[in-house]
Amino acid sequence: MVRVFAKRDKDYGLVIVATNQLETVDAMTSYAKRWEIETLFACLKGRGFNLEDTHLTHLDRVSKLVAVNALAFCWAYHVGIYKDKDKPLKRKLKSNARPQASLFALGLDVLIEGLRLVFFNNNKTVFRQLVSFLTPKPMKIGWG
Repeated sequence: MVRVFAKRDKDYGLVIVATNQLETVDAMTSYAKRWEIETLFACLKGRGFNLEDTHLTHLDRVSKLVAVNALAFCWAYHVGIYKDKDKPLKRKLKSNARPQASLFALGLDVLIEGLRLVFFNNNKTVFRQLVSFLTPKPMKIGWG
């Protein structure tokens, strides 16, 4: 026995989700949460973090690395959201109508640029700005 859910997305494409969890009220909500997790792992695997390149095998080390990478992902994503709201860029659209550069990629670029200023120029102001993105009220980006 399966239960099937279907809806149209914003581009009028059909999204279909089938589940064997018959008591599930709304499989679409569960699928949306799962998709966010899939996006996280895609970024951790190949869009900046290259997690698999570490070749770690000890479970405790892998666990710590995934935790640190998840925090870094959230940091980059948060910076990307802020940067896009502060100074929206005209991002090219791919054939699927999604922006070519994700908010994560945008934020990661800002973090990399900022960390270069911190490490190579010992810029403490930029460091404070970057760290502020880990708080509810980030400071305005003063470079780039």
